[in-house]
Amino acid sequence: FATCQEFAAELSRPMTANASPVALVTVPEEHQIDVCLCHVAEDSLDVRKIAEELEAIGFSTWYYQRDAIAGISFIRQATEAIKRSRAVLLLISAASLGSDYFARQVLEAIERRRVVIPLLLHLSRDDFETRQPVWRPQLGSVGTIEEAAPGHKETADEVAARLETQGITGKPTGDAPPPAKSIAQ
Repeated sequence: FATCQEFAAELSRPMTANASPVALVTVPEEHQIDVCLCHVAEDSLDVRKIAEELEAIGFSTWYYQRDAIAGISFIRQATEAIKRSRAVLLLISAASLGSDYFARQVLEAIERRRVVIPLLLHLSRDDFETRQPVWRPQLGSVGTIEEAAPGHKETADEVAARLETQGITGKPTGDAPPPAKSIAQ
């Protein structure tokens, strides 16, 4: 687009039957995401570091701060990422316990029958169960991981071990599909 006005006009134009659909995630449709990391904005630094460690092991990841497409709602993108993922890592923190958006992601992961791995960030299991008792029956017998001290590598290793018990194995880093950069498929 030559101008912002042309871009805005294109966005407001009704979609025709022949128009290409807009991609909701930056991973090509033919590739499945190994792990969708669900979190709240306050935990962005932790999610980035954990994702980097998982990717170093060979797992493909999706998380909002890095992979979101501007102009498409958060809920639509998170839902699509969960739908296209093999597993969902729930980064549960004090901030996420009060988030309606995070609660929707928890339900989406469970309803889609994804491998769900709850990871407690800076939060004890007792605090989690006391402050969010509604999630206890939804997560059932899924064992939580408490953030490994002192770093994210140990946490990612524990997540990877849990994924492997569910048949989800990382690929050598060079084999992971690169994220698509265009928004149209």
